[in-house]
Amino acid sequence: MIRTRLAKTPGVYNIEAIGHARADVCCAASMIMQAAALGLRDLAKQYPEQIEFTAFELHIGGRARTKSGWTDAIDSTDMRPTRKRRRK
Repeated sequence: MIRTRLAKTPGVYNIEAIGHARADVCCAASMIMQAAALGLRDLAKQYPEQIEFTAFELHIGGRARTKSGWTDAIDSTDMRPTRKRRRK
């Protein structure tokens, strides 16, 4: 089962999908999430002074890797890395 969660507050819109389902259902859910991410990335390229787009991979243990390095904590209210650390 894929569990999806949507959290909304003024100025914050957070959506996540966790889990796995039958191949065709999982593929469809993944495509929807990827299409949203690509759309936001392209919009950020078009309007860089108004939209900042950051993509990162979460790893077991709560660490995330971004293009600019590793981060230990993710602020769940806005999905931005909260503390950056240089990778050794």
